[in-house]
Amino acid sequence: MKLDEIGIWSEIKLAILREYAGAYTRLLKAKSWCKGLTYVDAFAGAGVHVAKSTGKMVPGSPLNALYVQPPFDRIVLIDMDSEKIQSLQSICGSDHRVELQPGDCNEVLTSKILPTLQFSSYWRALCVLDPYGIHGKTLKWATIQQIAKSQTFDMFLNFPLMDINRNTLRKRLESTATPDIEAFTEFWGGDEWEPKMYQADLFGDMSKVGTNRTLALAFQERLSDVAGFKFVPEPILMKNAKGGELYYLFFASHQPVAQNIVEKIFNKYRSTM
Repeated sequence: MKLDEIGIWSEIKLAILREYAGAYTRLLKAKSWCKGLTYVDAFAGAGVHVAKSTGKMVPGSPLNALYVQPPFDRIVLIDMDSEKIQSLQSICGSDHRVELQPGDCNEVLTSKILPTLQFSSYWRALCVLDPYGIHGKTLKWATIQQIAKSQTFDMFLNFPLMDINRNTLRKRLESTATPDIEAFTEFWGGDEWEPKMYQADLFGDMSKVGTNRTLALAFQERLSDVAGFKFVPEPILMKNAKGGELYYLFFASHQPVAQNIVEKIFNKYRSTM
């Protein structure tokens, strides 16, 4: 299969995930009450990428998770694409910790994974939600809420600005197709984003007044106040080589020490973006 080409912004994201995963397992493996640690990648991909800058192979987040020390006890890799699942099978399927789960991540997470990771289980999990966009069988707000409700997860989430701006947040809301509005509303979990991003102009048209940062701060607040995560630090904005804003990488947790660790990692990389 043709591997995805990734820019430096994606390589930085992978470095952030790798650094936090190492800190996460070191911290929790030292806790006597912790029975095990799970890594969940809801859009796992093929497991490897190609760097645009060099043409070299770059390990994806699933491979990075395999080599974290201290190790995860369970690694759950989810993807809709059967070719990507086959690639993961060939790369890491022989590792006894790996569970390959083809299908819609919302269904897999809520019906198969979350029930095994309730708070009383004394298992804890790190979840990476890196959707390809906001359309089709992609991440839904209801799934984010259930992850938060379990209180067993730390979570990284890619907020896909490029896709959202291209398809939904146009200069005038009236120029956006209804299916695109509905897709973003389902991703957001309601239509509260509309008054934050649009106001009626003199002609009665809904003109865009909010910025990408407006949207990011509103979503940060939503992860805390609506989903119920106790700690949601300011996300890191990922840009391409020309300064174009691609996506925000969010982190959410129920533990203050997790926020402290992520803030240090985010600050380390902010100056490079």
